[in-house]
Amino acid sequence: LLDKNKTRFIQFPAGKSVTHYTIPGSITSIEGYAFFDSTSLTSVTIPRSVISISDWAFYGCSSLTSVTISDSVTSIGDWAFYGCSSLASVTIGNSVTSIGGYAFVDTKLTEVTITNPYCVIADDAFDPSVTVILKTDKLLFDTDEDGLNGGNEINKHKTNPLVVDTDWDGLNDGDEINLYKTNPLVVDTDEDGLSDWDEISRHKTNPLLFDSDKDGFSDGVEVDAGTDPTSNTSNPGVDTDADGLTDIEETVKYKTNPNVADTDGDGLNDGDEINLYKTNPLVADTDGDGLSDWDEINKHKTDPLVDDTDEDGLSDGDEINKHNTDPLLFDSDNDGFSDGVEVDAGTDSTSSTSNPGVDTDADGLTDIKETVEHNTNPNAADTDGDGLNDGDEINKHNTNPNAADTDEDGLSDWDEINKHNTDPLVADTDKDGLNDGDEINKHKTDPNVADTDGDGLSDWDEINKHKTDPLVDDTDEDGLSDGDEINKHNTDPLLFDSDNDGFSDGVEVDAGTDSTSSTSNPGVDTDADGLTDIKETVEHKTDPLVADTDGDGLDDGDEINKHKTDPLVADTDEDESTDGDEVAAGTDPNDAKDFPIIVVAPVIIVSPDSVFSKYGDIVMFKVEARGVPVAYQWFKNGKPID
Repeated sequence: LLDKNKTRFIQFPAGKSVTHYTIPGSITSIEGYAFFDSTSLTSVTIPRSVISISDWAFYGCSSLTSVTISDSVTSIGDWAFYGCSSLASVTIGNSVTSIGGYAFVDTKLTEVTITNPYCVIADDAFDPSVTVILKTDKLLFDTDEDGLNGGNEINKHKTNPLVVDTDWDGLNDGDEINLYKTNPLVVDTDEDGLSDWDEISRHKTNPLLFDSDKDGFSDGVEVDAGTDPTSNTSNPGVDTDADGLTDIEETVKYKTNPNVADTDGDGLNDGDEINLYKTNPLVADTDGDGLSDWDEINKHKTDPLVDDTDEDGLSDGDEINKHNTDPLLFDSDNDGFSDGVEVDAGTDSTSSTSNPGVDTDADGLTDIKETVEHNTNPNAADTDGDGLNDGDEINKHNTNPNAADTDEDGLSDWDEINKHNTDPLVADTDKDGLNDGDEINKHKTDPNVADTDGDGLSDWDEINKHKTDPLVDDTDEDGLSDGDEINKHNTDPLLFDSDNDGFSDGVEVDAGTDSTSSTSNPGVDTDADGLTDIKETVEHKTDPLVADTDGDGLDDGDEINKHKTDPLVADTDEDESTDGDEVAAGTDPNDAKDFPIIVVAPVIIVSPDSVFSKYGDIVMFKVEARGVPVAYQWFKNGKPID
């Protein structure tokens, strides 16, 4: 892909699997990313028309083995040939004036020759292992103007002919070789800890001598110690400030000031601090207790290495400067309580009549227990203001005396214990999923009963899951409890008539019909007895699945609508004849005095063997006896009669 003037090479076709490519002769610039990741290319011909190779131009051309950059090219951009991992040979033309960062990193190059003496090469242009040979113009006497010709720099002194100060010590290569006789390749020729420039320009020491004044200390050590490296009468072996430490010990080992006997200004000289007291000569208060080391040692007789000499819980400084107690006595007022305990308890640690053993606020806890153990206020009986005194909270209720609502349920401990009878240690006393405070203040449910309305659903389930009323057992007033609707009948506890068939869920359940299906309802007559199921179940209490509920031989419908008998009682008038028998005999099933009589002869020789008769009728049977007398008994409805 070229620009319209065909002078800029913009993009080599991605994925093109050619091994060699010749860039057109009209191209002057190879643009950034032009051959990016063209992994098939093994060689490329760059014409003499090309002037610049831009950043990332050949990045990742991992098969490219060699490349020749003609004399026409003046610049090679950053990362131009980065990642060309097979590139083992490159020829760089003598017109190249700049090579960018990482231009030839991650290649197989081992040696590169640069022929342009004015070429600016980025520090990280090549891998560290690559040898870069700089062939400067032999016609130029001193390319870097350091006073040495290029040939001598390369062949004799091994210095960089393009860099005025090869070792970057502040002295140019020519001065090091011709004037100071120092090594232009080493920053510190005599290895005394000072750069050649520092020795010559700053300290006036000899850059060729490790110890310029021959006093046994290197020039670097003397400079660090603050002594004169040019005078053998001034050296780190002396004790300039007469503090018992040599200057070299002070500067190198202890970092103290060799010219000041008391570096930290605490009144003790540095030598005594280190050798005698073991204190820190750089810190006026070694143990950080608010007292200087001198004051502790000479004035208060306390230990300057321990912040609390008497181990009473108070720092020595606080005892002296704040509480007026004795830093050498664990119990300054000898009342049996350490100074620290008294300070924490708020009692007077200097008076034996004031101690933490009393109960100032009369809450059942001693002051010491309140301050040290429970962290309550020894001057307030009810620290958290919840209505319970601290002693009762700790010893009786096990509640937190520092929190008015121990279980964080929105109710104070006092209210839980004395008003609601809930557990002040458990946010949800009845374990229904609602905290006690919400039950009382928000939902008005009983925090001691998981199912306030006793409908078989927990208060939490009613509020958060089913959206039913936790205070009413039958939210939709259909005659079924919310729990039964959900757990037993699979009906909607929020709908009076779940299947929208005109009958409430309760009526359908009572009628034995499906309360979730509109095609099954109490308006039908399942047993075909002339009564609808709803009338049977709700009004007459008969069985909607059995036509003759009382088994008297009459359908329930006929009993109610025709005979006016009780469909639940086989013998409505209790005359020892079923309603069916009475209807069959023509007697009144509702009149106990009107009943059929069944007479059975003792010996039947002709038909019939029994007949129905009404009260007052004459019944005759023919009875014959042959040869012997006959004894017989008459029966009425199975009972013997005279």
